[in-house]
Amino acid sequence: MSDLPKGWDIVPLKEIAISIKGKKPKILSGVKTNGSVPYIDIKAFEKGEIRQYADINSSNIAGKEDVLVVWDGARSGLVGIGQEGAIGSTILAIKPFCISPQYLYQFLQTKYEYINTNHRGTGIPHVDSEVFWNIEFPIAPLNEQRRIVAKLERLLHKVDACKERLEKISAILKRFRQSILASACSGRLTTDWRKKNPGVESVDNLLRRIYEKRTKEYAEECTKEKLQDKRKPPTPSNLQPKIYIPDKNYDIPNSWFWTSLEDISSCRRHAMSSGPFGSALGTKDYKESGIPVIRGQNIQNGKFVLNAFVYVSPNKAKELERSIAYSGDIVVVAVGSSGQAAMVPDELPKSILSQNCNKITLDGLMVLPNFIIYHLQNEIAKSQIRDKTTDTARPFLSLTSLKQTLLPIPPLPEQYEIVRRVNALFKKADEIEARYKKAKAFVDKLTQSILAKAFRGELVPQDPNDEPASVLIEKIKGEKAKQESKKKAKKKQ
Repeated sequence: MSDLPKGWDIVPLKEIAISIKGKKPKILSGVKTNGSVPYIDIKAFEKGEIRQYADINSSNIAGKEDVLVVWDGARSGLVGIGQEGAIGSTILAIKPFCISPQYLYQFLQTKYEYINTNHRGTGIPHVDSEVFWNIEFPIAPLNEQRRIVAKLERLLHKVDACKERLEKISAILKRFRQSILASACSGRLTTDWRKKNPGVESVDNLLRRIYEKRTKEYAEECTKEKLQDKRKPPTPSNLQPKIYIPDKNYDIPNSWFWTSLEDISSCRRHAMSSGPFGSALGTKDYKESGIPVIRGQNIQNGKFVLNAFVYVSPNKAKELERSIAYSGDIVVVAVGSSGQAAMVPDELPKSILSQNCNKITLDGLMVLPNFIIYHLQNEIAKSQIRDKTTDTARPFLSLTSLKQTLLPIPPLPEQYEIVRRVNALFKKADEIEARYKKAKAFVDKLTQSILAKAFRGELVPQDPNDEPASVLIEKIKGEKAKQESKKKAKKKQ
């Protein structure tokens, strides 16, 4: 701060103010009475909501012009102004001498990170008094302080308004994506496509063809097992895909039909399976390399996150054959964020499910994986999953419940068109979101940039007629001396 304008000066913060540390009053009440004042604890300080009132005679009182600082806790260094009442034990009230309180408040806003990261205490952090009171405070002439505060109020109000408008974009994009999914999963998105493509395969013909294919595959598997002198494999429960009628009345196109996740999965063994049970897989089995383990944290908002993997050895993976997932499979989180789903990418040709995941290997003649991912993010599927999720300490979605989830399924060619259109619309939304995030990052930095400029003396022009800060410092010293004399006199009484 050596390059401050002419007429400015620098002193340690301790030279320009006195302070009062808060304490918990002896008497607290939920209603205001004669002789009580609002009680400003940490919640009231942060949210501005007064919930209790304190006896004025057993409290340390802060005035509207006092600058309040959170002294203890994770938010230590946070500042506020304009609250009047009894301050709690985690708050300090600063009373400046001959300095604009708003000017001091705005300056301390620039020091939050510094104060908060240079605390003391190993358990609950506390503001370090030495650090805090030795902060170099730039004193502008008093009239310039007032001009700075007025300019800051105008600029920061505009910044806050800009932040509010930007926050609306995030909510709009979320609603937009959900609207796209709702339209895609109900058939509204491809109404025009169906008019142009009336000759799609009938549902009856499709299901007959699927049944014939699955019957053939099952027969081939039985023959293979017999040649190896193995037991005949169990008959797949979804050999004949079924049509269902949902409990709720949904309006879908005539060419669509309702069926379950189990019925659209492959008829191969373990096409729908869960992660290992109990102690079959745990931290004892994890290796630094090998076959990756898919965990809930890899599934986020319909996308697969390719990081933070743990691994198991190939031999361990062989033991867990029923819990193997392949690229193109859909993994659904079963514990915690139940129902979150994503497709296993090509980068993972083979992986193992953790205990908190289920997987689906789909029948490619019936459905596209991306179309089912969109369905699982839509309210039709999400509401069923919520209803089927057990409400325990950690929400749990069983494989059985997942199998019973019903979805409206269009002909395969229409699924391709739906996926193409949704991808195009989502791409537009992603582009807007990227611009929003860039703008938000800029605006988030703007407040500190404006404040920094203010306390370098660059926000408002200087006036040579202003009384210099050196004169103001002398007045501060005089006021401070008076306060110290009063304290001494009070102690003698």
